[in-house]
Amino acid sequence: QQPMRRIIFCLMLLTTSCTVLAATTTSYKFIGLDGALLSNAENAIAESEKTAKSKHINVVKVVTDSLQPYGYFRAKVWITKNNQIINVYVNKGQPLRFSNIEITLAGDGRDNNELNKFKNNFPIKINDEFIAAKYQDAKIEFFRIANNQGYIHANFTKTQVMIDLQHYRASMILNLQTGERYYYGNTYFGRSPYANSFLQRFIPYQQNEPISNQRLINLQQNMSESFYFQDVSITPKVEQAQNRHVPIYIETTAPKSQKYAAAIGYGTFTGPRLTATANFRRLTDTGQHADLQLRLSSIITGITGKYYIPGNNPLEDKWFFGSNYQRFLPKGGKSTSKTIFV
Repeated sequence: QQPMRRIIFCLMLLTTSCTVLAATTTSYKFIGLDGALLSNAENAIAESEKTAKSKHINVVKVVTDSLQPYGYFRAKVWITKNNQIINVYVNKGQPLRFSNIEITLAGDGRDNNELNKFKNNFPIKINDEFIAAKYQDAKIEFFRIANNQGYIHANFTKTQVMIDLQHYRASMILNLQTGERYYYGNTYFGRSPYANSFLQRFIPYQQNEPISNQRLINLQQNMSESFYFQDVSITPKVEQAQNRHVPIYIETTAPKSQKYAAAIGYGTFTGPRLTATANFRRLTDTGQHADLQLRLSSIITGITGKYYIPGNNPLEDKWFFGSNYQRFLPKGGKSTSKTIFV
């Protein structure tokens, strides 16, 4: 029985040299890693400890696997334990590099300038290090450009990265089928207190231009954040397209037409003071609006009014004019001022 106990004891020592008891580990110290590699290794350890079904995690395997998305497939990892600190030593070795890249364009967009510009200047070149995230980002950007050039049914017919560990190299095949090109059709607005002619002035695109989802998203955000709307929803009805012209439906919610506010305060110079404001947000169905502000105290009394007229592009252009009256009554004096501004 004694020889058997010694064998079991030796096996336990061998196991703990690569596997660390997660429950007793307080911290890890990495030697040989920095930047993104270090962050990914630390995150991988933390996630493994969180999801481990047993009390043990294989630190060497977890760290080794965490390096592979960055192209390090021949890394050497070993650990030592110093009380509650686990020292993780890493020799990354050489990164895997691309030896072959094939990118093809098919469909109506095969001669598109923007797509070919991106294809010819693809972010990944021969002899570049294999980095999984960089590949994914490049693929997403390729698709995004196609989508925003009007190829709304674009798809990858083949996306393949082949890792050859024997010869330690990577190759990539990326085939993008753009499909047909689609264009903006008519733009329709739902029920709104604003005139349709005014709402149409918000539209930055022209009918028959290639449709761009990103441009529609930007328009929705800009309109939602503007003075004129509380909420905006933009929906391209692709299923209703005719001759590849997509109708755009826009629903808007305008804020209340009037807003009032008042505040009472005290100042060392003015004493008690009252400030009241009134916002008339929709004096006309073409977006004209006005602001009034009244300031009252024993020292300063004033009133300011401004009138706004939206320009051709209400999101960027606006004309306004107004006037300001102020009376100043300090001890031993008196003054008034009147101002008209445009």
